[in-house]
Amino acid sequence: MADTVVDVYCPACGKRMNKVFIKQLKLNVDICDQGCGGIYFDNREFEKFDEEHENADEILAIYENKTFQPRDDKELRVCPSCKTRMVKIGSGTAQNAFKIDTCYTCGAKFLDGYELQHIRNIKTTDHENEMFFKKTFHEVTENALDETSSTTSAKNTTIGKIELSEERRREIAEIIAQFTSL
Repeated sequence: MADTVVDVYCPACGKRMNKVFIKQLKLNVDICDQGCGGIYFDNREFEKFDEEHENADEILAIYENKTFQPRDDKELRVCPSCKTRMVKIGSGTAQNAFKIDTCYTCGAKFLDGYELQHIRNIKTTDHENEMFFKKTFHEVTENALDETSSTTSAKNTTIGKIELSEERRREIAEIIAQFTSL
């Protein structure tokens, strides 16, 4: 769906949203700067701002020195463009889960106040954690598997100080293969 040029009303609090023109991308993002602080992204706009390395300065400037009234994120949201009920789609990791209101009809996304900052921080943290985990897990398991020594039981393997059954060792080897192929 194309960028909305008509007035958009916030799916969370109903107030008229302010259009913030993002010069670099030549698009408008609708922000509820007089209400709850929610952000409405037309189809495919959100992906241009959701990671910390992407420039969101013009959006984030709206939040400086402002306090927004939080809304109940469990409330029903209706897409302001096509008037279809939005669905909450979960994302992130178990530790850093978040839900984004998404319109299946037009692809729009709505974030409650301050969620963009939270998501950008999580994605960066999750990416860094994932890379650290892959590197560390690979190094540890490579070293441990190289130093594997058999115990008195023919069905068990000792990796470092951990005794593993042959079945569990195969499971770990499969996990290692999955992570090293990413």
